[in-house]
Amino acid sequence: MKTATTLISLKANLFSTFVIFATVILAFGATTARAGLFDIPSEPADWNGPFVSFNSGVTINNFQQGDYFDVVDLTKQFNAGSGDAPDGPPDAFDAFDFSSHDSTDTAYSGGIDLGYNKQWGHFVAGLSFGFSGTHTSDSSEGFGFDEGFDEIDDADFATEVHSIRKLTQNWSGYAGGQVGFAWNRWLFYAMGGAAFAQVDLHTYDVASTEFLADDEGEFFVQSKSVNAINNVLTGWYAGGGVKFALSNVLTVGLEYRHNDYGDRLYHPEAHSGGQIFPGATRVGLDNNQVLFNVGILLGHLGEKPAPEPGLSKK
Repeated sequence: MKTATTLISLKANLFSTFVIFATVILAFGATTARAGLFDIPSEPADWNGPFVSFNSGVTINNFQQGDYFDVVDLTKQFNAGSGDAPDGPPDAFDAFDFSSHDSTDTAYSGGIDLGYNKQWGHFVAGLSFGFSGTHTSDSSEGFGFDEGFDEIDDADFATEVHSIRKLTQNWSGYAGGQVGFAWNRWLFYAMGGAAFAQVDLHTYDVASTEFLADDEGEFFVQSKSVNAINNVLTGWYAGGGVKFALSNVLTVGLEYRHNDYGDRLYHPEAHSGGQIFPGATRVGLDNNQVLFNVGILLGHLGEKPAPEPGLSKK
């Protein structure tokens, strides 16, 4: 069921991308047709100068979440439930191990690119940077159970831990260079540089312990720790694409990027009086993007089209 839902969502995203892409081209073409900007010239395109492009496409995110430990302080739980004053260290601790988790999420992506190109014959080189907006997420859920005798507090215990980790990514950016080969109205290029993205980690950890002691009797204690941690991961990107100049101003293209944002160790804080300590979790992210783009060669804005043969230029 999840696979079918993912395929339906991906088809919907692709369809939306094509619709948006076609709408932008038609809208821009309609507004510039009278000025002659949408007429495809016969001479080779000039890629020199600054440019701006708007992209729309599909992002496939690959989340990596490392294994971690949650530690429960049984002594603090016992004191909180029984009403006893803390006796001080040493405390009795119980550790719960949760395994790593990897997953993939597909979503629509849209953004803007700014850059500058310099052309020498067929060779084109330039710099560019940009931002993309998307929303992808991943979550994992784990359960742990342990029971035994707490010698420090002279009580039998049974502890269950419920742990949730949720990752979200809403935006990303890049800055780097590109080199390409220009042929007639076409530009084929490769690119690479630095990539960065905000990846948020939300944690929810609950430790529920039932105690049975000779003096205090039977009682139940529940401890919670909830965190939201924001970090920006930094890595690299590489890819390539092709563009076609519909006029001296307007371009369209198709691009592929692979972004690897590296990984980072996230440190949740302990709450509930330090009765449960959520373990540090290492988070990583990489993704693949297929993007359609519509660009404007800003250096050629305002230029008049070349006069037709046999007509004088006014």
